[in-house]
Order: sequence, then C-alpha cells, then structure tokens
Amino acid sequence: MSKRKQHGSSSEQPKKHKSSKQSSKHQLSLLDQLPSRESTLCQHALVHDLSPALKQLIKQWLLTSFPHSPEIATVLMEHVAVHNPTHLRVKELFETIEVVKHAGNHIQELKPKPKVVYDLACGHGLGGVLLGYRFPSLQIVCVDREKRDCFASYMEAFKVHGEGLDLSNNVTFKEGEVQGNTIAGEVVQGNSYHMCIHGCNEMSVIALDIAKATQSGYTVVPCCIRDNVFGVRTRSSGGRWSFGSDDIRYAVQVGYLGGKVCCDRIATIDRRITNRNLVVLGDFIATIEDEDVAANGVDATVQQPAVVPLPIVLAKE
Repeated sequence: MSKRKQHGSSSEQPKKHKSSKQSSKHQLSLLDQLPSRESTLCQHALVHDLSPALKQLIKQWLLTSFPHSPEIATVLMEHVAVHNPTHLRVKELFETIEVVKHAGNHIQELKPKPKVVYDLACGHGLGGVLLGYRFPSLQIVCVDREKRDCFASYMEAFKVHGEGLDLSNNVTFKEGEVQGNTIAGEVVQGNSYHMCIHGCNEMSVIALDIAKATQSGYTVVPCCIRDNVFGVRTRSSGGRWSFGSDDIRYAVQVGYLGGKVCCDRIATIDRRITNRNLVVLGDFIATIEDEDVAANGVDATVQQPAVVPLPIVLAKE
C-alpha cells in the first residue's frame, strides 16, 4: 500500500514542483554527457544502460527538480529503471518531466481548478502519472489507442515508493480514439484540462478543439507538423521557396497556432532534449466580469479567446 501524503481537501495546496536555478544549472551540464544523436538526446537510449556516474547525475537532477518529493527519484531510478529497464528511456524521461513542470504549474494557476485532466495520445503515460501524483484530488485520464506495459510499471513503482493514497484512486488509462467531443467513447467533461505531448500533426489541433468546446485549459507540445495543418504554409507547393531551417519552420508553425488560440504563453524545454521543444499553454475558461449585470438578465461581458484564421503571408510564390 502506498504511503503518499494527502494534501487536504479540494482547496489543497499540492507540492510545488518548480525547478530551481540549481536544477537548471545541473541539467545544462548533464545533457551534454548523455547519449545523443545529431543535436538532441538519443531516442533509444535506456536509463538502465547508462554508467553509474550518469545515473547518479540523473537522480540528482530529479531531486532538484522535485525538491518536495524526493521519492520520485526513487520511483524512477531505483524501481522502474531496475525492475523494468526497457520502460524508461532517457529522452522520454527528460522531455516528459520538463513538460509536466510547465503543465503542473499552469494547472495550479487556473481558477477554477479543473476536475479532470486528460493526457491525450499519452504513449507511455508517465506525464499523466506524474500529474496524478502531484494533484491527488484531480482525476487523471491517460488516453491512447493502446495501453503500454510501462504504464503499469509506473503505477506499481509509485504504489511501492510513493507517499499517500494509491494512484489507482485518481489515475486511470483508457484505450480509444479522440473524436469530436468524446474521448475513448465517453463525452468529455467540462472544466477539464487537456495535455498533449508530441501529438503528431492534427492531434494538437484536436486537443485544442476539445479544450475550447469544454472551456478548459491546455498544455500542447506539437510534434511532426504537415504543412498547412495549423493553417499556415512554410513552403510552396512547387518547391520555389521554403524555410531552410527545420527549427524556424517549427517555430513559425507553433507560433501561428499559439496566436490563433490566444494562448497564455509559449514556453520552451531545452533544445538538446528534443527539437520539438515548444510548449503552448493557455485556457478557454470564460470569465464573467460583472456578476450583477448577469444576475439582472443582461448579457455579461465574456472574455474568451476565439480561434480565428489570421491573414499571413510568409513569402510570395
């Protein structure tokens, strides 16, 4: 039985997982020592296969990343990496934790707080599990077409080494598609939150559409983007012009998407972790400025970002 500490009622103040300056400095040094391909971390490298010295450095990075939850380092480095070595890849570990830091802090800022968080196209599901551990009063639903074995590994590791209630009380996995206003065949709940880390092509747009339809918050990290998926072209159909740099093309696409939905901010994770390193955060939560006007039956002013096409010309053909 897990021993994770409870954080109180629905007005709880969950553990803050903000990375310190010490964590940022430590990461800068660490990333240069990890297995890489070209300019980013190798996607196939396993934590289990690293040298003892590098494992210790990663553990220290985890401890400084989650200063109030040192047990997370134990969960990942001493349980998952040891007992299920193929379930913890270096690149997935770093990109997931860095994005979850942004998403967790954004969720903490929102008023009202969401009741349920969907980790869409979650893959391994580690992002949803970490959010479930940080916010034990929120329901976390990890969603993908197929449930991977590693999800059970993470859940078991937190059950053994975590503090407080068992994660099975608030974290679930659902297999299925995301279509219209349904996720895995169930209607999406209002006042929810939608995280999508490296959903390919239209998946980022789908996640944002669901967030808008339910007036909810979101964290989206676009991955592979076909031209014009977000409504902007970065190369001509005849090949007469295009961006020479893939990084510039990616930044333009993500920036355009963030502008369309009037996002709160676009954050970054270290480019050495992944070249798809832009994090779009925001919400479609409607706020009524004058409750008295609304109470008298007059339409209140509602502030809500609208998804509208923006006229943009990048180059003439």
